[in-house]
This record gives sequence, structure tokens and C-alpha cells, in this order.
Amino acid sequence: MCDESTYIYHFYIGCAGSQNVINVLRTSPLYHNIVSGAWPPRDKPFTLHGRTRTLLYYLSDGIYPRFPFFATPHPQAMTRKQLTYNRLQKAVRKNVERLYAVLACRFNIIMRPARFETVGALRRAGTAVAILHNMNMREDKNGYLAQRRMAAAHQIDADVAGGERGLLGAAAQNEAAAGDDQGPIGGAAADGGAAAANDQGPIDGAAADGGAAADAPAGVLPGAVPAMHVHVQGLVNAEGTLLHSLAARVQALDENEHEMLREDLTEHIWVDRRDLLQPYGG
Repeated sequence: MCDESTYIYHFYIGCAGSQNVINVLRTSPLYHNIVSGAWPPRDKPFTLHGRTRTLLYYLSDGIYPRFPFFATPHPQAMTRKQLTYNRLQKAVRKNVERLYAVLACRFNIIMRPARFETVGALRRAGTAVAILHNMNMREDKNGYLAQRRMAAAHQIDADVAGGERGLLGAAAQNEAAAGDDQGPIGGAAADGGAAAANDQGPIDGAAADGGAAADAPAGVLPGAVPAMHVHVQGLVNAEGTLLHSLAARVQALDENEHEMLREDLTEHIWVDRRDLLQPYGG
């Protein structure tokens, strides 16, 4: 997993070469963390096409399962909106393909896994390659920011220059929204953007299927005593509990949310298609 500058954020290595993509996914620690609710944090909601989400999403091709944390292309794109989404999704997804080529050119050792006698040695070598690559990225591109990071930096500068409606004002609004029963669960947007009330969502960073916080937590009946209310709320929301893991698994494997995510991304991209496609040839 990397960004458009091929900076590595997640690197899983150690599976036998005979395994297919789906088997590798099922053994990935990232997959198990998402399904169990350990990752991503659910307190960073963002709004995408008018729908608030809390689950990060990742770009993938059509071979992957229909999970709500995967943004896959339309299998049979017919409309201009769907074709535009598929074009941008494929262009951004190619960053990972480019990462493989960069690693193979820079580190010859990664092309010869048969030299490693144990899986542990293979993982240590892969981890070292990933660390060295990220060090090279920081050194070679000192002061360089990818387009999306640069846009976020400009937005922060504009907020700071805006005075009361600037960065500190946005933080205060986020805190107020977090304490409101009718507001989003967290404060800032998942991609470092504005609060969840903003209609602008990230493109390839994150996604979720969450929404506004309910008046009462799940599992609490109207009229319940306060002590039971607090107890059940802590049991449901506490990370690492069985109910938390079960709820996270249901959320992470909901195929209907996968379709809704793709439709929301399609509509969002269509509105800003000129700016989003410009770096990839217009």
C-alpha cells in the first residue's frame, strides 16, 4: 500500500508464491485488523457525496472481494460517470504497480527470494527494502509534496489565514460536533481535511460505512436505567471486546456498502472530474 509518490505505508511479505491474491489477502494482518475492528480508528469520519463514513477504503482491481473497504472499478461501465470513475481509479491504482518496478530496479535482492533459507529471513529482507525505499523517497524528494498533500497544505494555510474560521476554529467546531448527539462520531475528516459536515471526501485515501451517531448506542432500549446505559455503551464501543469485533466484522464484510461506496465515489469524481483527471492527462 503506497501513495502517488510510491511512499510505502503497508508491506506484507512472507506468503508462498503458489498462493493467489485472495489467499494472500486472507492471511494479511491488515485484513484481519480491519475485520476485527483494530484498524482503522472509527473516530475520523468523513463525508463522501453526502454520506458520512468511518471505514478507510483502498483501491483494488475487480478480482478482489466486494468488501466495503475496497473501491473496485465498475465491471461493466456504461455511462460517462462510470467510465470516468474507472479511468481515474485505474490511473491512481497504477501507483502500486509502479512501486513494484521501482523496488525491482533499486534493490536487486528482492528479485531473488530463493536465496533466503527461512521465511523470517525473507521478511527481514523485505522490511529492510521497504525502509530503505522510504528513506530514499524522503531524501530524493526533500521539500517535494505529492499533489494531494500539497493541496491539503494549501488548505491549511488558507484556514490559518482565515482567522477565526481558520484551523483553530475548525478544531473547536470538531470538538463541538463530537459532543453533540446528532453530530458525527469524530472530528476531522479521514484525509486530514475539514470536518465531516464538509461534502468533499477523499479520493483514494479512505472510506467507510458509518454515519452519524445515534441518540442511544446499539443494544440500549429506550428507558433503560443510566447504569445499564453506560455499561452497555462501554461494552459495545470498547475496542477489543467481542461485540466490538463482531460489529466491525459485519461492517467490513457488507457487500451492499461496497456498491454504495462505488456509487458515491463515482458521483464525487464526476463533479470534480476536470481537476482530478488533469494530472493523468486530462
